[in-house]
Amino acid sequence: MDSRILRFAYGAEFLLALIAIFTFWSQVGGQTHLDLMPWYLKFGISMSAAAVIVMLTARGGRVWWGVLISIIAAAALVTYYYHLYEPMDPDDSGDSTITQYFYRPTTPVKGLLALA
Repeated sequence: MDSRILRFAYGAEFLLALIAIFTFWSQVGGQTHLDLMPWYLKFGISMSAAAVIVMLTARGGRVWWGVLISIIAAAALVTYYYHLYEPMDPDDSGDSTITQYFYRPTTPVKGLLALA
């Protein structure tokens, strides 16, 4: 096959793999955890995974499957780390105090009994 067509096909596959990686990662790991991560972790993991997917298509072999599984495991560990150390919401202070409200009628009780 012509090398220009192959380069175009591999480039298109790389971009499609990036979209698939970020969609899968946000659905499985959670978008909030992905938002907490610094950009360089997301960039490194996603670019390397997309490159390995293209190499797996181009050359095949068990080595690239192992590398891809290792990258997926690294993404899972990073996501789990940010799941454990995510900041608490300001509304969720952990205080379990119950506020009780008492109703105090403005009319005397005998006035209510007289209506009945």
